[in-house]
Amino acid sequence: MTVNRRTGRFKNMKVAVANLTPDSGRIKHTPSPGTKNSHHSWWVPVNVEALTLFEAVDVTE
Repeated sequence: MTVNRRTGRFKNMKVAVANLTPDSGRIKHTPSPGTKNSHHSWWVPVNVEALTLFEAVDVTE
């Protein structure tokens, strides 16, 4: 399977990173049942503007 087929609708989306601290809210590892994937849930406090914590990164290199 090609990368394009695997990425589907995400193909033209950007990747962003954030350095989350305790002030950024609560994070819990919440994998799907029966798997060990890397999904995490994030609860953002009402006084935190979540989008300001992220920065787009170039992954084409």
